[in-house]
Formats: sequence, structure tokens, C-alpha cells
Amino acid sequence: MRSLALSLIFAMLAAGCRREPSPQYPVRGVVLVSGRPLRGGTVVFAPDPRRGGRGPVSYGELDGEGRFELRNDVGPGAVRGWHRVTVAPPPDSDDLILSLERYRHPDLSGLSFEVRGDRENVAEFNLTVDHGAWTGRTGRP
Repeated sequence: MRSLALSLIFAMLAAGCRREPSPQYPVRGVVLVSGRPLRGGTVVFAPDPRRGGRGPVSYGELDGEGRFELRNDVGPGAVRGWHRVTVAPPPDSDDLILSLERYRHPDLSGLSFEVRGDRENVAEFNLTVDHGAWTGRTGRP
């Protein structure tokens, strides 16, 4: 009987320790390169652990106008809190990839965004090109 009571207590404790998934909030936005839409590519929002962020990484595909809506394995949106943001140009734009290389790395991009639950989350990122690396031949900002 005592082992049954202990089993029930452990089962209740284990059930109480399970974490519910963090709520997701819609996030949309646009990525520009020198003021023009980045046509194609990917934007990634990773919760910033240095600012208390936890949860799944969210991502969005850029359309022909540079717009995106975030989603992750849990569903649409992103978790609340600060995120480090990276941007990768389309894989077929070698020159643009080189000229925007720093934006593909969270420690170098300098991009961040706070997802909040009490407002509409609209992000705009205007990337600058390293003109020495981008010739515009194969890239398409």
C-alpha cells in the first residue's frame, strides 16, 4: 500500500514537471537590402539566451517583396522574448551571399527583435551591402 501511495506521488510530481509549450505569437516583416526588397532567402529568429530567451527557433521564407511570416516546428509564430536574427540570401545568388555574409551569423549580424504578446510584431531589417564583394551580376536584392 505504501509503494502505491509513493507511486501516485511520483506520478503527480512528474505530471507537474512537464512544461507546456510556450505560447507562439504571430511575427511578420520584411527584409531590405539598401532599401530594396531581398527577393528570396530565409530569415531565422533564435531565442537569445543571454536575454532570457528560450524556446524553438522560428524561420520564414522571403517572398518576391522580401516579406516573411515566421513559423517553427510547433506552428506559426515565435515565442515571446528577444531573438537573435540571421538572414540568408537565396542559394543561387553567389555575389549577394558573399556581400551579406555577416548577416548569416548570429554573432556578427547585429540584428535582434523582441517578440511581444501585447502588440503586433512587425519587423523590418534593412541590410547594407559590402560593395567590394557584391557586383550585382548573379545576386538579386
